[in-house]
Amino acid sequence: MKPTLSTAFVLLTAGWLSACQSAGDGVTPAVTPPATPAISYRLVKAQTNHPIPTTVDYSYSSAGWLTTSRSAPDADGIWKQQAPTIQYSYDGARQLTGTEGTIVYRDAAGNETSRARSHYGLFTNRNGLPTAYRLFVNSGTQPERLFEERQYERDAAGRVSQETYIHYDESPSIGALETRYVIHYTGDDVSAIDMTMTTQGRPVSTTRTVFEYDDKANPYYGLAVPELLPQQRYSRHNVTKQTITSGNSPANVLAYRLTYAGNGTLSRWDCSDGRYQTFTYEPF
Repeated sequence: MKPTLSTAFVLLTAGWLSACQSAGDGVTPAVTPPATPAISYRLVKAQTNHPIPTTVDYSYSSAGWLTTSRSAPDADGIWKQQAPTIQYSYDGARQLTGTEGTIVYRDAAGNETSRARSHYGLFTNRNGLPTAYRLFVNSGTQPERLFEERQYERDAAGRVSQETYIHYDESPSIGALETRYVIHYTGDDVSAIDMTMTTQGRPVSTTRTVFEYDDKANPYYGLAVPELLPQQRYSRHNVTKQTITSGNSPANVLAYRLTYAGNGTLSRWDCSDGRYQTFTYEPF
């Protein structure tokens, strides 16, 4: 799966060329000019206002592989100074093998003063596709510990049909929290997700989310970022509506207003709950 956004468009012009011929000559056959080569775009920046205003920058190698992502709150203060940078590692077969997060400490003027590794993750791949991910964290002076494990299952078409996250809390009395996403598809998009959370074998909550889409390219599709939600990574198109139900509670319906640039890329979405996100791209 190519970890870049491909929003291809072609500018077509049709021309019919004819020339005046002498009596008895045939008409010159119509000629269609060659199409302008397609231009692809990949996401380089996403800005959001939730839960706090934050900018995420993405960088790529010359071969088009995602190499780094950096998340920085837009407000001043220690969180902005400690914005983590995540690096992505691959093997010779272009399989994603790991991630590593680094916190960069800066002074008030924005100059780097020091840096420290905050976490790292390891992927297990089979047949060129990730099947598991283990995330380790460093907590101050404490020794690193396993923070989360993720398992990925696939359907007959090779699509991720289930993700299971096991989050290990620091308190043994609470125990591990397991979150399972069962993913359903319609065409090229995630049509529904059934999410179940359990701890110590007891269900905590169960929700079902149903999605509706437009027919435009999703900037996150295929991006090798484990933290993205399933509908962001696995759907080719952009969500216009989602309906969330939990038990007997009334459904929570969220609608999205989507804005597109002249080249067809998604430039912004606004959610009915007040959230929004904007996007910046580069051609390649």
